[in-house]
Amino acid sequence: MSETVVVCIVVIVALIAHIGLFNWIKFKMDEAAVVSFFKAQSENAISNLDAISASTGIRRSRVSNICHKSKALKSAGEQWCLSDRVKALL
Repeated sequence: MSETVVVCIVVIVALIAHIGLFNWIKFKMDEAAVVSFFKAQSENAISNLDAISASTGIRRSRVSNICHKSKALKSAGEQWCLSDRVKALL
């Protein structure tokens, strides 16, 4: 393979890795904001997406995405709360 092809492959792989890492870090930061919201409430706080979004300043669709993907949060019907695993650490 020519040097140009190798350089292009390395750049593409580095770009994909960078985008993946950026998205993961962004998710973890937003997840931490949502978990902090619940920790600031009472121990057994349950809240809906609109209240979480208003308090954290994160878009409602993003909050929904975070709540569904996060292992630190669990669904309580239409509402969300901290998972038992996180509560045990408090």
